[in-house]
Amino acid sequence: MFGYYLQLAVRSFARNKALTALMVLTIAVGIGATMTTLALYFVLSGDPIPGKSGQLFYPQLEPRSLGKDATLDADPLKQMSRYDAEELLRQKRGDRQAVMSAGSVTVMPAGDAAQPFRVRARYTSADFFPMFEVPLAAGNAWSGNDDEARSLVAVIDRKLAGRLFGSANPIGRNLALPQGTFRIIGLLGDFKPTPRFYDLTSQRYGGDEQVVLPFSSSRALKLDTQGNMQCWAASDDGEGNRSLNAPCAWLQYWVELDTPQKARDYLKYLADYSDTQRANGRFERPTNVRLHDVMGWLDFNRIVPNDVRLQMWLAF
Repeated sequence: MFGYYLQLAVRSFARNKALTALMVLTIAVGIGATMTTLALYFVLSGDPIPGKSGQLFYPQLEPRSLGKDATLDADPLKQMSRYDAEELLRQKRGDRQAVMSAGSVTVMPAGDAAQPFRVRARYTSADFFPMFEVPLAAGNAWSGNDDEARSLVAVIDRKLAGRLFGSANPIGRNLALPQGTFRIIGLLGDFKPTPRFYDLTSQRYGGDEQVVLPFSSSRALKLDTQGNMQCWAASDDGEGNRSLNAPCAWLQYWVELDTPQKARDYLKYLADYSDTQRANGRFERPTNVRLHDVMGWLDFNRIVPNDVRLQMWLAF
């Protein structure tokens, strides 16, 4: 019976060859478009750090002053001021915590013929490496003591190591910048989380960072930073918008909490911290704090564009 119906179908197709070819092409294009958009959706919405995304949290505070355009029920700022980030880092209420910012530095190779060149950098604190499971191909990361001492130490990637030293071991060598000379203590392995969840303010996908430096050292040397900044008043301390007391949010801050109870306690801690800062006259708006885990933070930032979702449904 199946063979009979198959013969009928073949005869019908043979009578309308052009229509048959058009139907087959349409179905093929539809299936191809559906699989492509579905794969794109899963890449954009995937868990960038499986097994740990539920333990890493992004705190938000509301340090802005009250103004005529203030919306009191709005979400708090997506980034943190330097004062608050360094204070939370000092108080160490999480299992681990890391402050960070994107930046760029001018590398000055050895030799008179070599020309200086710019590379992307990440300024952060010591817990960045264990928190985000950053692999090291050689050497080691710096410690909390290095953060406090503002040590001139660096971790670089293989591409920069090859450009500076060829096949030679870079550990223990110097990384010369116009602002100072850093000692290379570590070599990055493959670390390309997709999306780049720990900093969604610049290049959410891709954007290799070839140098990782202590945040404290970067501020001591006033190294260039990159990324978004939001200020709600003028800085009056003479050091610019990235000074300790500047009324500007430009830093990313992450905390590691390995149990749901610790997450609840930390959210309470953020509320208490906000209350204290308002009592001290720094915060003016009502307490408004948030604590997102990795996937919640990606969803909050709508990491998957609406047009990608629309394209997927249209393809189906």
